Formats: sequence, structure tokens, C-alpha cells
Amino acid sequence: MAKDKPYPPQYYNDYLHLKKILDSQHLKSDEFGAHAHDEMLHEVTLYLENIVTQLPPLFEAYWDNTDARTCRSCGSIQQPPN
Repeated sequence: MAKDKPYPPQYYNDYLHLKKILDSQHLKSDEFGAHAHDEMLHEVTLYLENIVTQLPPLFEAYWDNTDARTCRSCGSIQQPPN
């Protein structure tokens, strides 16, 4: 631009292209045709000393417990990974 012409105003969200970024975000669950609920299925609190020995029994207990994997909003059940 010439020195005698002022620069057009630059807005922060335009500069960062926020609309483009936010519009490109989507839920992974939508790709599978299942709406994700804003709900935690299961929570475990523990003092972690050894991840190798402590986590496998927790995962096993989770996958063996259908109630822990069931959504209270819609009743869908999370399936174990293949």
C-alpha cells in the first residue's frame, strides 16, 4: 500500500481465521452416525504407582461391566475395541 493510504482495520479473529478453524471442527462420533452426549461413562480414581501392573485390571473390570459402559442418556453401550 502507498504511504498516504491507511491500512484497513485488522481484527484479531479475522487475522487468525478463527471462523474457518471453528467451522472445521466436528465430533468424531458424528462420523459414525452416533451423537456424543456430554456425559462421563465411568471414572476411577487411584494413586498410580505402576502403570504396567495397575491399569490392565482396571481396563478388564471396565470392559466386563456393562453398566459402566452404558450411556444413561440413550442406553447405548460402548463396545470393546477390536
